[in-house]
Amino acid sequence: MNDPDPVNTACCAVNALLWQLGPRVMVSSGDALGDTEELQEHARHNAEKATREQRGRTLLYPTRTRSPYWPA
Repeated sequence: MNDPDPVNTACCAVNALLWQLGPRVMVSSGDALGDTEELQEHARHNAEKATREQRGRTLLYPTRTRSPYWPA
């Protein structure tokens, strides 16, 4: 969720917590049509963090075959 108004952004963040949308929700405040570098950097940082967390987890049921849809 992105909104240029910080008050609306705060309301979105509160609603994301109340509705228990989970840790993968990104709420940001900025101009999405103007300078997109800041938003892209924030999204890239969150994606890298999620990838590191996923690789650190152990598999509950390890298998010898992998689905083609699983990340490498």
